[in-house]
Amino acid sequence: MNPLFVQLSIVALYLIGITLYGLHVGKKEAGTKEGYFLGGRSFSWLLIGFSLFATNINSASVIGESGLASKIGLAASNNELIGGVMLGISAIFFIPLYLRNRLYTIPEFLEKRFNRVAKLFFSFNFVVQSILATPIGFYAGGLAVLHIFGLDPKYLLLVCVIMGISIGLYSVFGGLASIVYTDRVQASLLIVGCLVITIVGLQQIGGPRALYENLGPHYFEFLRPADDPHMPWTTLPGIALHSAFFAFCSVAVLQRALGARSVHDAKMGMLLGSFLKIVTVFMLAIPGMIAAKLYPGAGDSAIPVLVRELLPSLGFLGLVLSGLVLSGLISAVMSSADAGVCAISSVIALDIYPSCTRKAVNEARALFVGKLAAASIMVYGTFAAPYYGQLGPIYLMILQVGGFMLLPVGTCFILGRFSRRVNEQGAVATLAIGLVVSVAYIVGTKTPWGQTLMPDFFVQAHFYKVYPFFFLFYVAFLYGVSLLFPAPGADKLAVLEAGPVAQLAPEIPHPWYATFRFWWIIFLGCVLTLYAIF
Repeated sequence: MNPLFVQLSIVALYLIGITLYGLHVGKKEAGTKEGYFLGGRSFSWLLIGFSLFATNINSASVIGESGLASKIGLAASNNELIGGVMLGISAIFFIPLYLRNRLYTIPEFLEKRFNRVAKLFFSFNFVVQSILATPIGFYAGGLAVLHIFGLDPKYLLLVCVIMGISIGLYSVFGGLASIVYTDRVQASLLIVGCLVITIVGLQQIGGPRALYENLGPHYFEFLRPADDPHMPWTTLPGIALHSAFFAFCSVAVLQRALGARSVHDAKMGMLLGSFLKIVTVFMLAIPGMIAAKLYPGAGDSAIPVLVRELLPSLGFLGLVLSGLVLSGLISAVMSSADAGVCAISSVIALDIYPSCTRKAVNEARALFVGKLAAASIMVYGTFAAPYYGQLGPIYLMILQVGGFMLLPVGTCFILGRFSRRVNEQGAVATLAIGLVVSVAYIVGTKTPWGQTLMPDFFVQAHFYKVYPFFFLFYVAFLYGVSLLFPAPGADKLAVLEAGPVAQLAPEIPHPWYATFRFWWIIFLGCVLTLYAIF
């Protein structure tokens, strides 16, 4: 039997099945604004946790993290472990606040805490980031498919279109409910597929001890030396800040929590996402290390090379497994792309469009605008993806622009949440200056003429080493401008007031072993144990 036929058949069946399933589960909720954008606020903690994980672990991270692990080992998972801690902190301090105020979108918080201008700054910021980032997932996923099957690069557009049609059908017509339910399937498939690679790879090498002896102890360290060119331990504060902003105000991630049926489900779902981030050590970092031993020089192609070379050696079962793993990689593309589609449609339909029209938008109009925005970004991402291969260094520049654009936004969220003195004037000024500073930093560090004007520290320093300095600058700027104007009134602080949490399902007492606090302590213990051992 033709191996390629077996693999392609499995992938085709997966795409058809996941599309039909997404359309089926989404049709019940897609007729109302709350149903389409928030799944009717009916999600359980299990759905939220798997959907959070699927959204976070996209094709770029699967390829990039495993590729980085082939060079530096376990340290490549620092972002995931620290990000898991930040998701838990977000569940404690931010999620109840968002649910209490019945937010439809995350930018709404800035409007309630500051003003409409601050919300629009964030909304347009997010739309720009989405336009830049959406093709990245299709491009990375398409390359993985081509690499595994050994197909000519000219088929990249065809691969992206096939994935785009599947994602577009259920995400545009089914809304968030379709996305969250399909994410549960996709996350499970991705986890199982990558763990299969880990198990088979370790058996091929001779077990974990053989991997340790072949690669050396430096591959099994989470904290790398300060002079490490890839991820020194001195970058951890920057990683923590970036992860915090992602956990506190990411539209795509937190929209799942906004659709929770209760505060308990939202918090436990966030915590499940945190636990699943620990799993990435075994499903992404270790396969990258296995590739470093079996296929030196694989780099960012670590996972695709393992799928192509390792699994087919197991015979027909290996072909089936490789087809399932490839479906898992495709699911990583789909879960990140569909999250972006739903997030951008909600921001445009519920934040930008009503503010620009200056009049109330009825439910039918909001649904129409949301679906139109979702379809547009999906078509754009699909057809723009092949051109990202021609951008070279600009591809990496786009990722850094996204990180720096989120920095002033995250600063406003953190201080807006914990400080009662910062006001709308300070927030708007910080968001405006943040846009200017972000562009100046990228241009100054990535262009030859810009580097002549930029201090050497910013040019030579690791991206994450610079991050805390900019955060401190934004904190000082936000406070400084706020002190020039009167303190915010009671109407702007009402969003922070304690009170009953609006929810669909009433809170019920839970036994000690089913509480957030118990599992939060377990999670922190797991993370600290990993850092203590490695």
